[in-house]
Amino acid sequence: AHGDSILVEYGPKETRARLLIDFGPVGTYHAVRDLLLETLGADLVIDLFVITHVDTDHIEGALKLLQAEDLGLEFGDIWFNDFDHLSADRAPVRGGTQGQYLSALLDGKPWNQAVDGLSVRVPDDGVPLVLMTDETPGESFTILSPNRAKARKMADSWKKQCDAKKIPLHRVAEVLDLLEKDGRYDPSRGETDATSERAVHFGSDSTAPNGSSIAMLLETHGYRLLLTGDAQPDLLAESIRQLAEDRKELPLRIDAFKLAHHGSQGNITPELLDLIDCDLFLVSSNGDHFQHPDHATIELIASRANGRQPRVIFNYRSAYTQGWADDARICAEYGADGHSVVKLVSDIVNNAYGPLT
Repeated sequence: AHGDSILVEYGPKETRARLLIDFGPVGTYHAVRDLLLETLGADLVIDLFVITHVDTDHIEGALKLLQAEDLGLEFGDIWFNDFDHLSADRAPVRGGTQGQYLSALLDGKPWNQAVDGLSVRVPDDGVPLVLMTDETPGESFTILSPNRAKARKMADSWKKQCDAKKIPLHRVAEVLDLLEKDGRYDPSRGETDATSERAVHFGSDSTAPNGSSIAMLLETHGYRLLLTGDAQPDLLAESIRQLAEDRKELPLRIDAFKLAHHGSQGNITPELLDLIDCDLFLVSSNGDHFQHPDHATIELIASRANGRQPRVIFNYRSAYTQGWADDARICAEYGADGHSVVKLVSDIVNNAYGPLT
């Protein structure tokens, strides 16, 4: 529907790595779950599950998935910044309503292990955090968002909401009891629609949840994916500029850019696009709730193409998105019923490492 869930697979079959980012809204859980299980087959290991931030269309499905122990899924690490991660100076202590529920579910699970239990965010010196992996040489995750200021803004909003609903911040057993009584996130429950996200108008997105979104650049064996959640364009641009200057590569080559906040015009700027060299953009939304992507976003992408024809892949051909099929300035491609499979093949790989999906 209007939410996000992305599975990235790369590497040869015997050492294939899997990155799962978000799990959509509560109303699409069963459809997304079934598709995930079909894709995973008998190998039910997800190396890294990233829950980018506390917004219903990203986190609610994760609340169900993490309770569905009968599925047999295994997670190597789970990245999520809870209240204490957001509010503290990268302190490894425990801690929105859905965010507090998720914090309780993660207690005792592998959680932010890549940063020794600290916050997954940009350090205070502003230099993007690069995380290397021992298991896959040549693979790295560069954290572009959030920074301390945006994290703390979300922490303030988180506490106000929990206080208003009398949800304790640090008593895990009580929060799990409240989650069970809530009922909306029981994985055996049928589909419902629970939309509370609000539209973002033209200009820079300033909402606390989106500002706290984990955004990263995944690099592995020649591929570069810009995976942005709902991150805000000011910090994305600042982090990418720093990265590009350090590497003496401006604009920075990107193989695929998952547009932040479903292509909202509040989460993209000309400055951001000028910092990257990218011809493939991914849109995750059917457009029915908030009219995402905004027309202004697609106009901006087309105007910055420098004579090239960028590919824009929509996971839905809906009444809202099909209008771009006839736009000659872009190459619009569509998925089937919300599901798009995108295969990237890099010249650097020479087919030895295989495509990235």
